[in-house]
Amino acid sequence: MAPGPGNSPPADRPGLPQPPTRRERLIRWLPLLVILLATALVRVPLVTMEFGRNGDGTGALYAVIARNYLLLDNAPTLLKPVLSIHGPGSTFPPTLYAHHPPTVPLIVAASFAVLGPTDFAARLPWYLTTLAAVAALYALLLDRLGPLPAAVGGAVLA
Repeated sequence: MAPGPGNSPPADRPGLPQPPTRRERLIRWLPLLVILLATALVRVPLVTMEFGRNGDGTGALYAVIARNYLLLDNAPTLLKPVLSIHGPGSTFPPTLYAHHPPTVPLIVAASFAVLGPTDFAARLPWYLTTLAAVAALYALLLDRLGPLPAAVGGAVLA
């Protein structure tokens, strides 16, 4: 259909915003790429180190629970997190950890099922979640407040 008085493309109408150019899009999203790259590089050593006596030790607890999800029949416990198994043939019931919902250990168990039960597999979901949260906050602030507040918010969260 040829452009006419009532069907001209939006770019020909005065007063309507023009779509951003490739350079403008790059300028808007480049700070996010820099922040994500810096976050990823800073956190790589943390993802690959072993659990130890540091602030990250709680991750080991969730890794034990996740391993038990993969080893046990979860029907008797109704997916309640199991802390300890007393060995094959034991008459002792398993020790349950009912202080928190099972979401975190189930996510770690899914990672274990794909990557195997390693420290890296226990940390990887949270590494990726951090990057996704930084990107989501940046996008939200970019739409609402502009590039500078978005970059500051993303950097602070990272």
